[in-house]
Amino acid sequence: MTTKKETRKSIFTLITKITSVALAIIMCLSMALPVFAYSTGEANKPAEAAITKRFRLPLNTPVPTAAFTFEFTKIGIDDTTDTADMPDIDDKSVSFPSDATTFTEDGDVYLVKETSNIADDIKWPAAGVYKYQVSEKSEGITATGATNEGVYYSPAKYDIEFWVEKDTNGNLFVKYINAITVTDYVDEYYEGTEGGDKVEPKPGGNNPKEAATMKDNFSQVMFTNKYWKSDGGGEKDPTKTALEIVKAVAKVGAEKDKHFSFNVKVIQPDAIKAAQTYMAYILDDKGNIKTITSDNYSGIISHDTTANKHTYIQFTSDEMLTVNLKHGERLAFADLHVGSAVEVEEMAAGGYTATYQRTFSIPFSQLPSAVTIAFTADKSGINWGFPRETGDPADKGPHYTKAGNNSNIATFINERTGVAPTGISVDNLPYIVLIAIGFIALVSFAAIKFHRNMKHNI
Repeated sequence: MTTKKETRKSIFTLITKITSVALAIIMCLSMALPVFAYSTGEANKPAEAAITKRFRLPLNTPVPTAAFTFEFTKIGIDDTTDTADMPDIDDKSVSFPSDATTFTEDGDVYLVKETSNIADDIKWPAAGVYKYQVSEKSEGITATGATNEGVYYSPAKYDIEFWVEKDTNGNLFVKYINAITVTDYVDEYYEGTEGGDKVEPKPGGNNPKEAATMKDNFSQVMFTNKYWKSDGGGEKDPTKTALEIVKAVAKVGAEKDKHFSFNVKVIQPDAIKAAQTYMAYILDDKGNIKTITSDNYSGIISHDTTANKHTYIQFTSDEMLTVNLKHGERLAFADLHVGSAVEVEEMAAGGYTATYQRTFSIPFSQLPSAVTIAFTADKSGINWGFPRETGDPADKGPHYTKAGNNSNIATFINERTGVAPTGISVDNLPYIVLIAIGFIALVSFAAIKFHRNMKHNI
């Protein structure tokens, strides 16, 4: 008779065997099929794959004409490097500007578009695993003639595996398509990984909802290209400005020779990785280039290479500098990338109420981008500028420059307060003083003469 202990032992042995068999099946399947991310199909609907172009530009940058091309290199069939019987795969391409899904993130715009199915119209000679490598040609962006343009092509490469099988009628079809990133050739979309990772190649992704991120509705075989441009005339023509900070004073008693201090910072677009420097001149009220002195700036002053050797201030991205401007003067950036973030704060000046307005980066939630509004301090003698969390309305940043020379202007107007009106022009004051002295002398002379005459009569 079987005991309870023996029964338990038999059950445990059976469970162990079943588990072992299950694990063995799983291991066999893992050797036979691509795992994790892959596109799958059936005889009547073969597997599909696409390439996604991710075109990255700083905010407000005009989209250049671009046609990106992807080419396929044969690697081998199954576990061999034999490519003799491998069919050719035609180049695939996408073009801009054209219909594309747009995402905005951290001051950059991404135009995203897929190629057609890369497995279309391929005549497979036999069943097997056909391996290719896809890369992008380093060409396709048409320059617009901007003062300073930058172009970046993705270095990415992906190994693409087409798993070809026969259906019940003996016809060949693609059952699976596998995509794997290549070590040392990983697109910035997968920044931080070393490569060798499987990614989803299926067109449209696996999300049936409208695309919210680039992981939704897109193949994850990603190639990121970047384009940026600068405005401004450079040292040849600093009056063609990429950004201007303008100073003005107003109302009776305003001091036109007084210098007001500004803290100014410009931050390059995130798409540009290497640290950037920019040149800023000081122009007078007539638009002439002014020789910069310690009254304007206490740091190191640079000279351009023109015949006149004009002085300018060199700004490094994300570095705050203090510049002093008086009425009519302007800090003029002769080169600055479109989509740069700008921060400007005027330091407190007693007896003045500060107002500023800007022609760029008006929040869409407030007003159309072409409209300029004034931001006026609620009292005199306080720091005033942008970005700023306080105020009515607040002026939260970041504030990005838009495309176009002489289009990005921030004007700071300080109105004199607390000065009693006298009705006397300061320009006439010397003449009034002389007249007053003459009048006092005349009265004194008359008084002395009258006193002498009185003594004589006595």
